[in-house]
Amino acid sequence: MGAGAAGWGAAAFFFAGLLPALAFLADFFGAAALDFLADFFADFLAFFTDFFEAFFELFLADFFFAVRTFFFLSFLPFLLFFPLAIVILLVAADQCPSGVSS
Repeated sequence: MGAGAAGWGAAAFFFAGLLPALAFLADFFGAAALDFLADFFADFLAFFTDFFEAFFELFLADFFFAVRTFFFLSFLPFLLFFPLAIVILLVAADQCPSGVSS
């Protein structure tokens, strides 16, 4: 029996025992457990709703700022060629024998 089969067996054993365990807890604790779970999951979801709302507001703002910045800055490198072009034109004018650059 390989390790994969043992894992499947353990998972089957776990899930087979899960339903009776939940049934026992529901029977043992009664309606109080259901009220507790309902309140717990409502608070849990409310917390994550608030958390993700604040998180994504900041995350998306920072993310789109970075994307916009990168996008706009990607158009600036052509400006680096202007000093080079000026130098080339000045050297070409200096090298031209007639004094007139073509």
